[in-house]
Amino acid sequence: MVRTEDLFESLPDDAKLTETNELGLLYHEEERFDKSLEQFWTGLKRSRELGYREWESIALGNIGMVYQSWGKYERAIKFYNQSLLLSKEIGFLKGESTAYNYLGKVYDTWGQIEQALKYYELSLRISDNTRDLPNKRTVMMNVVLCYEKLGDYLQCERILGEVIKIDEVMGHPNLASDRAYLERLKAKVE
Repeated sequence: MVRTEDLFESLPDDAKLTETNELGLLYHEEERFDKSLEQFWTGLKRSRELGYREWESIALGNIGMVYQSWGKYERAIKFYNQSLLLSKEIGFLKGESTAYNYLGKVYDTWGQIEQALKYYELSLRISDNTRDLPNKRTVMMNVVLCYEKLGDYLQCERILGEVIKIDEVMGHPNLASDRAYLERLKAKVE
């Protein structure tokens, strides 16, 4: 009988890091933050041992995400900034864009909407340059939520219209709910 641990150890290094990261994301989604953090720390250690700098950046960002979920925002910012600096150092644009988005979310949570929007704008520029539609969509939804908090429903409507176009191109599962959200926003404008 083959044990799961044996199967894992037989995977190539990239696949191990992917599996570790995916498991961490699954635990995070299940709100099992202690297990999630354990996986991301394991991924960080392995990526450093192997010299896989992009994976190191991803792990740092994901560790920050767990701390943010726990409400430990200062600690989350520390890891997001480490991820951002490393991403810039190695030219890992996806990591840089993700770190800016994460930083924006912290400032949004703190009610510092203008600062959040600055980080989101930096993330969007990179997403546009790299044609990263999934990330662009995520960040644009965060921007919509910020403008809604500011009461700028026209801006929300405009940006959400762009999100819906991306949804259509991607076949995104939230297309119907995004259209319904747009209708609610239009009602606020009228």
